[in-house]
This record gives sequence, structure tokens and C-alpha cells, in this order.
Amino acid sequence: MPRFFSKCVLHIGTEKTGTTTLQRFLGENRALLAERGYFIPKSLSPYQVLANHERLTTTSLETTKLSDDLRRAARLETQADVIAHRVRVRDEFDQEVRQIETRIPMTLLLSNEHCHSRLISDDEVQTLYEFLSRYADDFEVIVYLRPQHELATSLYDQALKAGYADIDVLPDLGGTKIRWVEQRYFDYDDLTLRWGRVFASNKVRPRIFVREELIGESIIDDFLYAIGCDHKSSTARVEENKSMSSEFQSVLNAVNRYAKTHSEHISPGIRARLIAKLQGLSQGSGRRPTRMEAEEFYKRFVESNERVRQRHFPQRKSLFNPDFSSFPVQLPESPSELDALIRALVMVSAQ
Repeated sequence: MPRFFSKCVLHIGTEKTGTTTLQRFLGENRALLAERGYFIPKSLSPYQVLANHERLTTTSLETTKLSDDLRRAARLETQADVIAHRVRVRDEFDQEVRQIETRIPMTLLLSNEHCHSRLISDDEVQTLYEFLSRYADDFEVIVYLRPQHELATSLYDQALKAGYADIDVLPDLGGTKIRWVEQRYFDYDDLTLRWGRVFASNKVRPRIFVREELIGESIIDDFLYAIGCDHKSSTARVEENKSMSSEFQSVLNAVNRYAKTHSEHISPGIRARLIAKLQGLSQGSGRRPTRMEAEEFYKRFVESNERVRQRHFPQRKSLFNPDFSSFPVQLPESPSELDALIRALVMVSAQ
């Protein structure tokens, strides 16, 4: 099969770095970006508009990983299902690509943050590379990095939305508590080396996700600048996937705990509607660790961050310059879980 694209730009995350906002913009502006030489496929995304190419991950994960929630959502229950899914994804993408009508050279533009969190072995990244190599001659892998304590704090909200209950805001990576996320999730040295071993180190281009360092303080403008697209002509957009308030995080935590023993009462549809309702009612920020906790968590990654700096950002004095002043010295007193549940019930009833 001839390669249709001279280049493939692959955005792999990381998670919690404005990916939903960026993917919605890409999905809503496919035609505009196509005029500028960027092809954003539809067949690799299970969403109507969102250009989140999750099928890159569901096809590239090891065949035996059947408990992954993305595969469960895609109803891949057996290894035979996974193999059939890979063939179907390839065939549908082949068909979409063959229908491109343009004479200008096109760059294949893909985005999926789960490449960061799920493709954790060289073999999985290699599977993705072999798939994409059928279509492109050259590659550029873009990944946004943010200070690990900020990533973990933001990830807590996402974990609640995924169904976890009674977990700490900052995961206990070295302790005795149930570990719901591994340390390597936050290890950017491990991440960039893994992708560099497969795609080549000089093809991996990390960028810093600190708002004041983003072009226009926008993930969209910064990403378009990074790929060489005119970043001044982007349309108005709204930041998405923000965290819910700490009060309603405790409500969702209670619901998650209940669902563990009463799953028959809480279907995926009910969960989705509940989360949307709580998100809409939320006022204020989500739970945050104390300043000391945030500092101690960040210190775990100082050495690996330095290796990333030396390899990719030699001009910087440090990979990040974290500001811990926004984290409380002591945690404020929070309403009880029961009070939060009652307040949520009252607010929902009043609408």
C-alpha cells in the first residue's frame, strides 16, 4: 500500500493537559485544517465530533489486556475480539484515506492522550508505529509535560469520574495503600525514552504545559504553533473537562463507594448524567493537597525531570519552576459527606 502522507504528527498527551479542549477544536475545524494541509481522520475516533483517536490505543494495547476500560467500552471481551477490532480499524482507516481528494501534500494529524497512560511497553508503542508506518514516511511525536503534583491533583478528579472511591488526592506511590496509579505514569524520563526508542529520540518533541509559557496562554494556539500552522486564526473556544468542586467530589466519591456493592443500580448512563449534573452545579475548585504534600510529591521526580531537561531542554535551568504558594498550608474544614449529599440533592431538586 502506498504511503499517503509525507508526515504524521502524533499528539500523545499527557493526560490532563487540555487534551479535550484541543481535540474538540481539531474535530470542529477539520475542513479548515485540511485546507492548510492537515488531515484529521474520523474513523480512528469513536466520538461524533471530538478528534480523540482512541482506536490508536485500543488496537495497540497488548492483545491480552482485556480489562482496560477503553477496550471494555469498545466491547472487546476476548482476544479474538481484539484481533478482529485491529483488522476493522485498519480497513475503515484505509477506506477513509483513499477517499481524500486533494493535490497538496497532507500531514496526518492524530491526537490521543491515552497513548501516554496506556501504551506503557515498547512493544505496544511498536505496534502503533507499525500501524502508522503504512501511511506516513516521517513522524513527529508531541507530548505536553506539566509539574507532577499538578498532574496528580488534576488526575484525582478524573479518577473519581472513572469510578474510584476513597483514594487520596496525591497517590501513595511508595506506601501501603491501594495503588490506583503507578509511579511511571508521572515519570517523563521513562515516557520520552520509551517513545524515542521506537520513533527515534529526535522525533519526540516535549512541550511545557504551564499556562504562562503556552503561546497565547492557550493549548490550541500553542499546539498549532508547534506544528507550524497559523495559530492566529483559531476560532473562539471554551476550556473543557474542568474539575468539579471539592464538595461535589465528595458526593461522587460516595456514589462510587455505593456502586461497588450496588452496581445494578448505577448504569454507565446514570453515571454520565450524574457527573454532568454535579459538574454543572459545581462552584469552586476541587480538592487539593497541602503545600508540604505537593512539595514532597514533586521531589520524587526531580532527578528524572533533570534528565528530560538535559536531553530535550538544555537551554532551560530546570524543567519546571513550580509555584507551591497556591496550595494551602493547612486543609480547610470541609462539609461532611452526608451534608454534601443533601446539599446536592436540594440543588438538583431546585432546578
